[in-house]
Amino acid sequence: MPSFHRRRFLLTTASLASTAWMLGPRSLSARAAHERDARASGIRGLKADVVIIGGGLGGCAAALAALRSGLRVILTEETDWIGGQLTSQAVPPDENRWIETHGCTRSYRQLRNGIRDYYRRHYPLLASVASREDLNPGDGFVSRLCHEPRVALAVLEAMLSAHLSSGQLILLLEHSPLHAELHGDEVRSIECLNARTGHRVQLEAPHFIDATELGDPAFTGFGIRVNTRAELEALASYDGAAIKDLDLPGGGAVVRLTDPDGVMVEVVHDQAPVAPFPTPATMPWNENSEPR
Repeated sequence: MPSFHRRRFLLTTASLASTAWMLGPRSLSARAAHERDARASGIRGLKADVVIIGGGLGGCAAALAALRSGLRVILTEETDWIGGQLTSQAVPPDENRWIETHGCTRSYRQLRNGIRDYYRRHYPLLASVASREDLNPGDGFVSRLCHEPRVALAVLEAMLSAHLSSGQLILLLEHSPLHAELHGDEVRSIECLNARTGHRVQLEAPHFIDATELGDPAFTGFGIRVNTRAELEALASYDGAAIKDLDLPGGGAVVRLTDPDGVMVEVVHDQAPVAPFPTPATMPWNENSEPR
């Protein structure tokens, strides 16, 4: 049985703690770990069940839904803050008038409650203010929950922290999509650029979600349907393109065109409906009877 050296253990622990303090929490993040490992091994590719491009509120919501369904997720964000409107855009939430009692998902309710609780825990509020259930930290009239961007960032990061720690979620900050590898109208991978290091990383997954503010991965192309074969033939003759059989579930015919910006456009006709992708039951909505 190996012997236990107390002095060596204490010295090693103190050294590690000192290193962690000097590096700071951001250097110990999943992003930093990925960049360190990539440099060491030369790996420039990552795989997951779902890749989400864009770390705003929509991207974070999509990531949480996928993670709670047991999927492995890669979430990219072109800035160094997730949260979009509530963080890097510094815009308070624009919500419906019934938001305090119902009209949102449980995840969004968790975010709103988390923001208020963050102020209660970390800010020197008067007891009469902190006890208010409808606490509006910024006391603004444009929203029932005016708050600082950094607070929303802290709460969102906390909501994702367990998934980051387990490795189920990989968060790539300051990564912008460059181009995609396509097979027909199926996206096989998307290459992203790390703005901090200049490195490129190839992201592969069976499913991709565009959650950017401006539709940044538009280079993946898009598809439209026409009602008649004559419309399909007219488009084909106009651009000099060939009509081909669609080698995808549902069959049909397709004409592949390219717009002036170089974006691929697939025009499809006579594709039969296919069974939807199986998904778990949706999260129930909040009701007035539920506790905070």
